[in-house]
Amino acid sequence: MAKGDDSILKKRNKKIRKRLSGKTDKTTVSAKIAAVIAAKKRRKAGKRRICE
Repeated sequence: MAKGDDSILKKRNKKIRKRLSGKTDKTTVSAKIAAVIAAKKRRKAGKRRICE
């Protein structure tokens, strides 16, 4: 590979990464919310019901 080819590949990879992260951004947010809700359910159920 020539010296300039490496930087071109890096730029191309960066574009692809940005495109992918834009799509998955919404799903990660909803996954976070789902995790919070699941944690809340765990807190409310079982032995640890005292600390709501």
